[in-house]
Amino acid sequence: MALTRKLEMDVELKTSADRFWKGIGEINYLFPKLFPDIYKSIEVLEGDGTSVGTLRRVTFGAGLMGMPSTTTRIDILDEESKTISHSVIEGEVLKQYKWFSDKMVVEAKEEGGGCVMHWSCQYEKINEESPEADSFKDFNSNLLQRFDAYLFDEGKEN
Repeated sequence: MALTRKLEMDVELKTSADRFWKGIGEINYLFPKLFPDIYKSIEVLEGDGTSVGTLRRVTFGAGLMGMPSTTTRIDILDEESKTISHSVIEGEVLKQYKWFSDKMVVEAKEEGGGCVMHWSCQYEKINEESPEADSFKDFNSNLLQRFDAYLFDEGKEN
């Protein structure tokens, strides 16, 4: 049985696609400020923090999902299509999966304003006993909605 998996979801958001995309570029300092219960710190190890090749160490509060920290690399960053992709290169997640990557695409909604975040992840389980990654899907859905609420409310003040 193949051990490679893919999860996908669409999350509808109130914030405009341009503002949400800009917010993604600011997560290195915004996430620890907005969600200190989840993100203790996001440290840029290599690169400028927002371009392809950037390495970031994310330290989680209270060992989120059993992971004290993880190091990710930005593999794709396309401003025009509002697409970003990361790979996990170090951390607890690699004890369950040979490799793990995610991709986010922000797309404007045609009617009613707001945007849709197309999120997906791909991974290969180390063996059959390795868990499925459904918890990452649930976590990201909740986090994206919380971040959207912040960005949307912030936009009302400007």
